[in-house]
Amino acid sequence: MAEGAIAKTLESTTLYGWDISAYSNDQTSAFSHCTAGMPYKSGIYLVFSIDGNFNWSMSFANSAWQLTPGSRYPITYQIDNFSQFAAEAVAITPQLASVRLTNSSALFELFRKGWLLKVRAAGNEFRFSLDNSSKALTAALNCAQRYVLAASQRGSSNPFVAPGAGQHNQPTNTAQLEAEAAAVTANLLASSGIPEFRLAETISPELNIFHAVWWAKDVMGGTIIADNETIDSAVTTLLAYASAGCKGNFASMKLPSNEANAVRLKTVCEESDKNPFVQYTNLIKRKKGGVYAFMIFESSGQENRNNILEDAGARLFEAGIQLAK
Repeated sequence: MAEGAIAKTLESTTLYGWDISAYSNDQTSAFSHCTAGMPYKSGIYLVFSIDGNFNWSMSFANSAWQLTPGSRYPITYQIDNFSQFAAEAVAITPQLASVRLTNSSALFELFRKGWLLKVRAAGNEFRFSLDNSSKALTAALNCAQRYVLAASQRGSSNPFVAPGAGQHNQPTNTAQLEAEAAAVTANLLASSGIPEFRLAETISPELNIFHAVWWAKDVMGGTIIADNETIDSAVTTLLAYASAGCKGNFASMKLPSNEANAVRLKTVCEESDKNPFVQYTNLIKRKKGGVYAFMIFESSGQENRNNILEDAGARLFEAGIQLAK
């Protein structure tokens, strides 16, 4: 983790040996940064971090170090046989030092495509294999883009709640809906066969339109209970909301289904200089009235991520149909 003790894990997965994680700020609960980290036999843990402003850094952690927090150390680093870069490492904790990297797409690509990172400090040279760094850094960038896009599209507004009548004005009802959403979502994920899923203990402000948030390998999702909606009204509301939040090209489609009590939606938002934001939404009729909206997003940098996301959406839809019966 690149930002010391101020962060709390929002989600975490492993991709080709790299740990891909998202963190919030403990003081504000807002999204802080996404990371791609790898442990090495030397005892050093290498971490690349990308924050909500898309600033990025490279950090080194070792439990055996005794650094003085705030101290600065001149270093150089080199990728393969390209030119050396001079930089400064700052001790964040006694075991962690961080290096701010230039906001350069060329440098980012150099790290993605490189095979070996050589870091020289205090007369020592440390070597780090960059095997699969292309997938890892892409995943970390996608992770940051997803949280930033979620914040810009959704803010703290629930699409099913009228402005000025927010869910936070009804804490008792919200707590009941969150408890129900957590139980229903856990049962749905277990029935779908999606492995290694986890429910978020806390929900960051960027995602607080949801009553429950979860993640599993390569995907994450959120659940909203719209207790005053029908399937048809929920479709109209969600598509209008997603379209209004997209600052680029927006496309949507209703996926084929013969179910009267359930609907599958797919939306895509394409903004310049960002990866497309793809979302699947399963709307399931709630027995006690209203609708469950189960939304699924991609959270990895894998090349077949669209297939992974579509498969997860289909699995959850089939499980949701059984829930509606």
